[in-house]
Amino acid sequence: MMIFIMHKALGFAVAVAALLGLVGLVFLAAKFSPKVLNRTLFQPTTTVTPSVVNRNIAVTPPVATLTLQLTLPPNKSIVTTTPITISGRTEPGAEVTINDLPDITADPNGNFSAAVNLDEGDNDIDVLAVNSQGDFAEKEVTVTYNLPANAQ
Repeated sequence: MMIFIMHKALGFAVAVAALLGLVGLVFLAAKFSPKVLNRTLFQPTTTVTPSVVNRNIAVTPPVATLTLQLTLPPNKSIVTTTPITISGRTEPGAEVTINDLPDITADPNGNFSAAVNLDEGDNDIDVLAVNSQGDFAEKEVTVTYNLPANAQ
């Protein structure tokens, strides 16, 4: 008799657990149905409103404070030989980058020069000088390389 009661109690517990599980599944299905998902998950539920709006923020770009002069070639030059020499003057010891060439260091008088190969047509030559304090200056010249008349 004791086994029968335990068996009935166990059966009752399993039935209750199954019923609760079924109720839970129905609840979850209703909670996450497409209609409920569209209403709850894909709609904004909060609005953030800043309490203070500052529209007077000034952003100042870095200022080029280093002197950089290009002496050769003049801008918009037309040449028939390559490579050409790019030369100029900046602060002594400044690092100078010309296009994608390795950096060169300006001499004690601030002079620098480098040979640059040109492609046929217009060539933009970018020169950047940076000193040890991080001050910089940039210049750009365009040089047009035309093949010599006897090479055409």
